[in-house]
Parts: sequence; C-alpha cells; structure tokens
Amino acid sequence: EDRSCDWVMKADSDTYVNLRAVSDRLQCFDSAEEHFFGAVHAIVPPRHLREMWSALYFAHGGSGYMVSRGLLRKIRASAPACLEDMLEMTSGDAMEDVIFALCLQRQLDIQVKSY
Repeated sequence: EDRSCDWVMKADSDTYVNLRAVSDRLQCFDSAEEHFFGAVHAIVPPRHLREMWSALYFAHGGSGYMVSRGLLRKIRASAPACLEDMLEMTSGDAMEDVIFALCLQRQLDIQVKSY
C-alpha cells in the first residue's frame, strides 16, 4: 500500500488554496476511510439522464475537491469501467468535475460531502 499521500486535491489553476487551512481541516478525518469532499453544487442533468437523476450533485472543481487515500484505491480499480460509462453517457462532452462525481456515484455509490 502506498502511504506517501493521504489526500489528493484537484483545483483549477486560477484557484488560491490556503494549504495550511485545508491541511488543518482534513486532520479531522481518517484518510484511510473513503472521503470525497468539496463545495457541493447541483445541476439539472441533460434530458436523457433525467430519468435516473432529477439533479446531479458534484464538488465544484473551481474551488477544489479532495479525495482520501482510502477512496483512491477504489477509484483506481473502477477507472476503466467509469471512463467507458461516462463516454457512453456524455459522448465525451461534459465538465470534468460533474463527470468525476457522476462516476463516483454510479460506480462506487459515493456522494460528495461538503467540507
């Protein structure tokens, strides 16, 4: 098991990140457990997906989101199936943060939590 990193954060290139504040906040959580944190937003899905979801909840990539080491193991294992599923559903035309959240929901039954 690779323990070199407890958390992975994705943020847009124009986002200011107060690393000390993020690090202090994440100390409250066990990185070995499955966590997906971010500023939660919702969108109305495209028509062809509305039967499955009335709203899609995702962690906005602009403000950044965090994934724990415990969840990364599962993501790694499900990535090929997730990519195929997402390409089929969206024809490759979607926002990365929405697709990432949708993948976690569909493949791993993981919901984003506000932090």
